Amino acid sequence: VTVTPGTKLGAYSNSATGTATSAGGAAAADVSTTGSEPDPNGNGNPGDDDTPTSVTFSEAPRIGVAKAITAGPTNNGNGTYSLTYRILVRNSGDVPINGVQVTDNLTATFVGATGFSVTAPTGSGLTPNAAFNGTSNTNLLAGTNTLAVGASGTVDVQVTVTPGTKLGAYSNSAT
Repeated sequence: VTVTPGTKLGAYSNSATGTATSAGGAAAADVSTTGSEPDPNGNGNPGDDDTPTSVTFSEAPRIGVAKAITAGPTNNGNGTYSLTYRILVRNSGDVPINGVQVTDNLTATFVGATGFSVTAPTGSGLTPNAAFNGTSNTNLLAGTNTLAVGASGTVDVQVTVTPGTKLGAYSNSAT
């Protein structure tokens, strides 16, 4: 049996009914019971045991996120540095995942810097959030994407940092 459970993963209960007629014409019937024994209580009357067989489906949704600097940091010669972060998101689970979102708080990253600015993110296989600024709006994605099992996408964000006297290290993670 192949089941497409949708949003109801179970439990689903099922019973089978067996019927027969004896050589003398007497009817016999029994409703199945769960397990491999037709008369689990062993009383000689299989008709008094009829617990349905249940099944519940499971799913293991998984999302993986990796982040790398793909360009820079480049000294712009005016007290600023530019770099590009690339965030890879992959569905490593066994079901499609919906409403995919990645957050990145750059204010927490660049503590001690004089300032920073962000160029609107770009994406491949994911829809970026054009309003992302890393401060008041930390959602890198529109949040509308679905990733199929095994599928992945990327989002790139270019940041220009004015470090002032703190040249680093700056550590950053996306969630």
